[in-house]
Amino acid sequence: MPYEIIYLEKEGGVITNYWGTITDKDIIKSGEEKYLSLDRLSLYRYAITDLSRVEEFNLTSKGIKKNAEIAMKIFAKKSDVIVAFVLPTEAEYGMGRMWQAYGDGEDKYSKICRTRAEAEEWIRINLKI
Repeated sequence: MPYEIIYLEKEGGVITNYWGTITDKDIIKSGEEKYLSLDRLSLYRYAITDLSRVEEFNLTSKGIKKNAEIAMKIFAKKSDVIVAFVLPTEAEYGMGRMWQAYGDGEDKYSKICRTRAEAEEWIRINLKI
């Protein structure tokens, strides 16, 4: 799988870094892994999903929708969790907006950022880390 999930247990963060070619299977599996870790992460407060090193997106609207549905399950259990996406290109940005539309539709829980620094700053501002 072309991703890694890093759990920052003390501060309640989850960082997912993707690279190479990603598929529907990859984003669904990573979402499920994060959902299953909720019991372990009692302080789960934020996530950063960094797709800046992805070279090829082999994603469909079905895969994006399924990943958003998994995220909504997380938000249902942990209503104060927020997620920042690092999506530097226009095509990636469009996929992020699709994810938001399938999710809460209001951008209540998420922010699409162009850089990792922007994502980290948004998290800091919103959680007062």
